[in-house]
Amino acid sequence: MMKRREFLCGGLAGFALCGLGSVRSDQALADETTFDRTRLVERARRLAREPYRPRPTIPASALPEMTYSQYQRIAFKRSRRVWDDGETPFSVELFHPGLYYRRPVGMNIVEGSGIQRIAFDPSNFSYPETGLLARVADSGRAELGYVGFRVFHESDPARDIISFLGASYFRAVGRSMQYGLSARGLAVNTLDLGNEEFPDFTDFWIERPKPGSRTLTLHALLDSPSVTGAYSFGVRWHGGTEVDVVAVVFPRRRLDTLGYAATTSMFYAGENDWLDRRTFRAEAHDSDGLAMRRGNGEWIWRPLANPRVPRVSTFTDDNPKGFGLLQRDRSFDSYNDIGADYEDRPSLWIEPMGDWGRGRIELLELPTDDDIYDNIVAAWRPDRPAEAGTGHKLSYRMWWGDGAPSHLPWPGAVVATRIGRAGRPGAHGPGLKFVVDFAGGALASLGEKSRPRAEITASRGTVNIIEVVHVQETGHWRMEFDMIVPAQETIDLRGFLSLAGQALSETWLYRLDPADWAPLLAVDD
Repeated sequence: MMKRREFLCGGLAGFALCGLGSVRSDQALADETTFDRTRLVERARRLAREPYRPRPTIPASALPEMTYSQYQRIAFKRSRRVWDDGETPFSVELFHPGLYYRRPVGMNIVEGSGIQRIAFDPSNFSYPETGLLARVADSGRAELGYVGFRVFHESDPARDIISFLGASYFRAVGRSMQYGLSARGLAVNTLDLGNEEFPDFTDFWIERPKPGSRTLTLHALLDSPSVTGAYSFGVRWHGGTEVDVVAVVFPRRRLDTLGYAATTSMFYAGENDWLDRRTFRAEAHDSDGLAMRRGNGEWIWRPLANPRVPRVSTFTDDNPKGFGLLQRDRSFDSYNDIGADYEDRPSLWIEPMGDWGRGRIELLELPTDDDIYDNIVAAWRPDRPAEAGTGHKLSYRMWWGDGAPSHLPWPGAVVATRIGRAGRPGAHGPGLKFVVDFAGGALASLGEKSRPRAEITASRGTVNIIEVVHVQETGHWRMEFDMIVPAQETIDLRGFLSLAGQALSETWLYRLDPADWAPLLAVDD
């Protein structure tokens, strides 16, 4: 896990500390003068048959060590941006190497079919002190290179909409222009804690948009000890960032641990997970839940948690319709942090393009003692292992925004999950009380006489005192119930609201570890 707050302040893409394995610019592609995606795919295929050859990190003799403050103050000059001529809606800035980012990537601009390879030039940057500039200039340029890039849109030329930096990580913004969770090209061995592999995007080709086009197309070569890949991204801005991704990966060996459309986020504390949190804030998270639209049409909401021990949840499916880590709570009062802007962090919804077949969405939740660590990972894992030397293609669309994509027929959504002692004030009973609020969809038009029914099941334990209440102050429909909790046994809960046999809401899922709530369960009136 990485310290994140300082990177969020600078708009840099996160998780660079986990970029294991150094970056190597592919010489075969570097020598080409024209770009063709078919050749990129074939290069990835051939590369998978060759031994993995990592490129060394830039040594301190070629790039001086620098403090975080020094690196943060190195700025790409606005006048040196790629395409800052007003002729396209996009412009590009490049990231300087340094700090944790010492593995250059190949940067190429494609105009027509021709390729312009961008060599590192310190004059593209303003430095916080002349001494640092002199030391960079004196080191020579042969071993230096850019380590990533970020893209700006004409609607707000001062703030970037998407950035690529570190391993295969990238992230984008919604209407609020605030960064939050990250995506990555591929996850490998994520659930094998301590042995995860982080593939690198080693080379990029960014196409100049054609006149009238509102899409920025870019491509990347991926490489790691276990897998290679060819990636294409189509980036659009419309008050949020929309990205089409086409990935073709080639394992060097048989792999059954690949995670596609992987996302990484942070959940430190929430309204459902507040015990033993050493913070003045009631909540602190980049995402508060995993949303899923199953292949059979069922909508699911799984609140995130900061568990006592690492835990994995799997959700099997056949051709899922979508999933994503969302930040539903958009109220400043929920966080009261004037520097973190958690209420403005984007949600990310991923929608398959084409059939994905059978597999499962895997959710990894890691314990964390602070909000500077990414501790949440969600990804799609196919049932069928990826065979060595065979191309495996997956396509999907990503929506980064301040809410769920408007085209989706979302039912009543879970807007809050709260947990406390069972019973009532002054008359507490054994166990826990769950309070789940729903809003929107068909629920918004229900009157008091059309009270929905709560459908609740539990893998173990006893559920009782079930109530459904309309909350006049918020317009929400509230599902409440008490539960007798068996000691030391994990419990899977499932609930939704229905009327006349028809579901009106998402299915709320919750995994309860009684040990996490031992202090509360031990209280005796």
